[in-house]
Amino acid sequence: MVERTGKSYETWWAAIEGQNSAEKNRKNLEGFLDWMGCARDELLGMTIANYIAGARGIFEFIRFDQAKPGILKDLGAITNDAIGGLISGVSSNVYSSALRRVKDEN
Repeated sequence: MVERTGKSYETWWAAIEGQNSAEKNRKNLEGFLDWMGCARDELLGMTIANYIAGARGIFEFIRFDQAKPGILKDLGAITNDAIGGLISGVSSNVYSSALRRVKDEN
């Protein structure tokens, strides 16, 4: 469990530093598109969601990424996807555990 916490910290630190760097130099944001047209910041969010909740987290992340609810619309281009990945992974786990609990009660 300690290893997961350390890697999570490194991921958050990288997302925040990437956002700060991109804000200082707007050309860095252009480099976030790779050859397939997929944005690297979205891959970061998907990776975090997948790490927390697996495939369900990725689907939830896509929904959050398109809607940008709440605080996500106010964050920067990189941090909104990193935080969105965290929220979508956790909320997906909450939905799944609630569904399992309902099935167990019946």
